[in-house]
Amino acid sequence: MTKKDKKEIVDLFNQGITELVLPVLDDMNEKMATKDDIQELRLEIGEVKENVGDIQKQLDTIPDFLHSQ
Repeated sequence: MTKKDKKEIVDLFNQGITELVLPVLDDMNEKMATKDDIQELRLEIGEVKENVGDIQKQLDTIPDFLHSQ
């Protein structure tokens, strides 16, 4: 195998990486959540938990309200 053959193989390999693998990696990076996304989701989950807790407290008062009627 000559140096020219080796260079051609390397060039083809690099071209394959550039055309096939890098676009897939770029697409994966776009779909992945960032630290900010995760932090925002955690805050939203915390708010939902608080809301559920508030609703549960209100539901817990219904039997007392009904007994007092």
